[in-house]
Amino acid sequence: NDQDNRITPSYVAFTRTKRLIDELAKNQVNTNPCNTVYSAKRLLGCSFHETEVQSDIKVEYKDEKMQFAPEEILAMLLGKMKQIAENYLGKKVTNAVISSTAAISLAYGTLKRVTEERNYIDEIHEVKAVAGNNHLGGDDFDNPLRRLRTACEREKIHLSAANHARIELEKFLNGIDLLHL
Repeated sequence: NDQDNRITPSYVAFTRTKRLIDELAKNQVNTNPCNTVYSAKRLLGCSFHETEVQSDIKVEYKDEKMQFAPEEILAMLLGKMKQIAENYLGKKVTNAVISSTAAISLAYGTLKRVTEERNYIDEIHEVKAVAGNNHLGGDDFDNPLRRLRTACEREKIHLSAANHARIELEKFLNGIDLLHL
């Protein structure tokens, strides 16, 4: 990507003045968790009106409360990827191949009906069952731990010149604040 990393984080953040995407958004998640959206792929295929989706896409941007559909967040990420590709190639990108995981395809693709003519392979893949919890594990576990580690590191440095330290993390896990640690 434009920061010489092989992986671009799927983060979009909103501040009072601008929208941040990728590493820039991820780097400020500790100070702006309520206005940072990540792992938007898990929301594909969910109804816009589901509680899970609503809580994940409400942000404050330029001092205004806004809502974004998961597709809009992903469009911002893909726009950034297009920009990175164009800068690297030195020319305009007009076509791209985007692959997705089977889970996303199942969640999103099974809700859509194709009406136009398509080429296809004459095979049947029958899904017997699908289950899961998009908010179990992954980023939902890693991010609070990352925030705690960052806060601990900051206070460890602070303790080299002080007798005590205090860690407070707003909305640490499941909306619960971690105070007076």
